[in-house]
Amino acid sequence: MTVINPPGFLQNVGATHTAEQTRNWINGWASGAVSSTSLVPRGGVNPAIGNELRVTQTGSPSMAVLVKSGSAMISGTIGSKQGMYSVMNDADVTLSIAAAHATLNRIDSVVFKIEDQVYSGSANTSSVAVVTGTPAGSPSPPALPDNCIELARVSVV
Repeated sequence: MTVINPPGFLQNVGATHTAEQTRNWINGWASGAVSSTSLVPRGGVNPAIGNELRVTQTGSPSMAVLVKSGSAMISGTIGSKQGMYSVMNDADVTLSIAAAHATLNRIDSVVFKIEDQVYSGSANTSSVAVVTGTPAGSPSPPALPDNCIELARVSVV
């Protein structure tokens, strides 16, 4: 196993308090909000744990990247009080990059994302993934999925 899902009590298995309430109490340990009126704190990669979820190319030439170990907090982006999720990757994960376009460049994003059945998705899970951009003469990064943090951008030429 490499990607470790958040503890069940943080993904709406519920007991005395809802998962949303529990995540919001944990938010008190976070630094700053997403905006001045937001109840959702900023997320990010923990620089003191593992290999900081660093993303590197697997070789040259190569159409894959390696996501190193690390821990992060991912801000929920769907609900106004969704809170933050703690995620961890405990070993190297190799992700494939889609083949390049014949003539146009593109930018892909490597993300760590969370799915929470209450807000979106069909499961309570987390994963690292590649979001493939659109080939263009002047490419721009792709739109990111909800409930994720971007770990790296990959220029595909």
